[in-house]
Amino acid sequence: MIYIRKGEEPREFQEFRNQADSEYGNMPGKVKKALLAALCTEQHGLCAYCTCRIPEKAAEKRLQEPMTIEHFYPQHPGNGKRQAAMDLKYKNMHAVCSGNRGCGNEKALTCDASKKDKVIQLNPCNETIISQLYYQYDGTIRAKDQKLDNELKFALNLNCRERSLPQNRKAVLTEIQRSCLGILLSSRNAQSTGFLTQKSYAFLRYGHRMAKEKSGR
Repeated sequence: MIYIRKGEEPREFQEFRNQADSEYGNMPGKVKKALLAALCTEQHGLCAYCTCRIPEKAAEKRLQEPMTIEHFYPQHPGNGKRQAAMDLKYKNMHAVCSGNRGCGNEKALTCDASKKDKVIQLNPCNETIISQLYYQYDGTIRAKDQKLDNELKFALNLNCRERSLPQNRKAVLTEIQRSCLGILLSSRNAQSTGFLTQKSYAFLRYGHRMAKEKSGR
C-alpha cells in the first residue's frame, strides 16, 4: 500500500452529486467513467490496496471489471451503521483492481473483493496509518500495530500467495538490491577521491541499512 493524496473531484461528478436526487446507484455511466479516471490518475495507475497496475489486464481475461470504485467506508457496512452521505463523498472513494474476482477460489480474493462490507482502519489516505506499514525480505507486508496487521492479512488478504503478491514484491526488492549494489560498486572510486554524488550516498545508506536488518544486527 502507498499513501494516497486526494485531489479535486472531477467536474462531472461534482455536478451530479449536487443534484437533489443523486445517489450512487443512479450515477450515469459517463460520470462514473470520469470519476474512475480521476481516481486512477491521482493513484498513479495503482490499486489503492495491493498497488498492482490498473486497469488490470488479467481481470479482462476472466471477464471481470479491470478496475472498479471502492468505498472505503462501505455502502452497506457489516456493523449496520450505514452512513448514506459517504456514498458520494469523493474522499471515501478509491480505484482498485478486480481483487481476483472470477478466479473460483475464495482464499485467493484480495483487496475490496476480500474486504467486502467490513469497516477497517487501514485507510490509504491516512498518512499516519500508512507510516505503520513495512515490508519483509520475502515480500510480505506487515504493520507495527497488531490490529492493522490483522487487517492486512485477513480483511484485505494482501499477503495472498495464490495471487503472487509477496512474490512480486520480493522481485521488486531484489531489483532494488541489485541497483544498490551497482551504485555501491560504481561509488568505490568516488569514495577514494573524496567525491560522492547525493544519489550514490543515499543508496549507500540504504544498502547499509538493509544489510544490517538482514543480518539481525
